[in-house]
Amino acid sequence: MTLQLISCDRQQPNRHSSQFSPTMTIEDPKDKLLVAESCCGAAYAKPVLVPPNFFKPRGKDDTLGELPIYVVEPEGGPKSTKEALIVIYDIVGTGHPNNKQACDYLANHTGLLTVQPDVFRRRVPVAEFMADPPEPGTPDAEIASLGLTRRVWDRIVEFTQKGAGSYQKVVKNDLVNTIAFLKKTHGVEKVGIVGFCYGGEIIIKAAQDDDLIGDVKVVVGIHPAFITIRDGENVKIPVALLPGNNDPDFTEVIKAMQDNPKCKTVLHHRYEEVPHGFCTARGDFTDETVKRNALDCFHRTAQFLEENF
Repeated sequence: MTLQLISCDRQQPNRHSSQFSPTMTIEDPKDKLLVAESCCGAAYAKPVLVPPNFFKPRGKDDTLGELPIYVVEPEGGPKSTKEALIVIYDIVGTGHPNNKQACDYLANHTGLLTVQPDVFRRRVPVAEFMADPPEPGTPDAEIASLGLTRRVWDRIVEFTQKGAGSYQKVVKNDLVNTIAFLKKTHGVEKVGIVGFCYGGEIIIKAAQDDDLIGDVKVVVGIHPAFITIRDGENVKIPVALLPGNNDPDFTEVIKAMQDNPKCKTVLHHRYEEVPHGFCTARGDFTDETVKRNALDCFHRTAQFLEENF
């Protein structure tokens, strides 16, 4: 698969589809991966993105074999034992507490048992790969997409597409094991998956996967990344995409879903007041605008899940 990056102007966040920055030869526009500069760009990617806001997780850490998981119930207990929620975090992984905070909020808004598998196995890719912007004077020929050096960008692509973050090689099996855990331990019959940023790719792959669709009934991508028009053509269950104001323009992806007879329900809502990452690692919940939009996003997600389980 080849890549297409959407580069978003930081000073004009609503221009989410204005610039394109291909990294290699494009064989088919339908296979271009949409990634905002605000996701992985050198100017944005820092190991510590916003100060932790004294959040204390309500859930507990556990393991499924060698897979770490975070498990949280809604306050007052689950409203149903038949459905559960799996959450795939953003590219920061366990490197920021807001990913667990999002799980806690989603558990309360949905009323569902919520599990976040640590698919990176405690690695923090943003710290490993992306906190290495080009030195001043670096030749343009050495700069890949998003203002990153080719070496750094190649490592990101290798990790998410072929390595430890790959859906096919790693994460699919983690989802299978997490679903089996929910069935055996909690009697769950149906699962929804929510993915943030990098997790957007995971939810869109799961929505096409016949091995999972019997159990996975609905998916939601919140400020999602690494999604293609081809994905829209091939999804087989209800999908919601909820980007921030400087995330890619998903219009063609949504159109592909709407034209896809197997995808019966599609929701697309752009949060124009807040940028990529507002619900997780770039979401400063001490900022009232950020918190208001994040809570609305969690509520909108819960409604979509309930309507499509």
